[in-house]
Amino acid sequence: AKFKITCLDSVGLKINKIQPYIKWVELEGIVPFLNEQGGVARIGSTHDSKVLLNTLDAHLRGPGKSQVSRGNYAAALLKQAGIVEYFIPKGETAKHVRLLHPAQDPLPLRRIIHAAIFRGDDYFVADCLEIPVVTQGLTVDETLTNLREAVELHMEDEDLDEVGLIRHPTISVTMELETVDGAA
Repeated sequence: AKFKITCLDSVGLKINKIQPYIKWVELEGIVPFLNEQGGVARIGSTHDSKVLLNTLDAHLRGPGKSQVSRGNYAAALLKQAGIVEYFIPKGETAKHVRLLHPAQDPLPLRRIIHAAIFRGDDYFVADCLEIPVVTQGLTVDETLTNLREAVELHMEDEDLDEVGLIRHPTISVTMELETVDGAA
């Protein structure tokens, strides 16, 4: 079925209005989970409260996590991103996912850090999507300067290979604008 991302922020995303919120950290944990499973796992239940062990759904519904089935939604996102493919093993009827780039063939490093700027009450606020960096400024120019400095400071203490970024990544900024008078 078709899906639409209806909420996207620095913590995660929501697919369709009624579906559960999926955190970025949960999505990022799927590739290591699949590698531990030999690069392949059954997606799991769809709308069942029963959790099948060693499935993508069980991984997302682990202890202290949401008890809502999210395996199918996460699998669809990863398929769209070119990280997994669907398949049904011979003799089974359940859909599985397989990593397209298993551990011995790591995914290429990202070259872009995405950030969104929006107008707060007194300041413009910049919030990075892939890394935990948030900053602000009185003007857009000041906010951009602060964003660059904050990202540089954050990256000083990071192993860029570990977070999947190249050396000296680019920052791509999206800005939320207020609507024009009379516009919806």
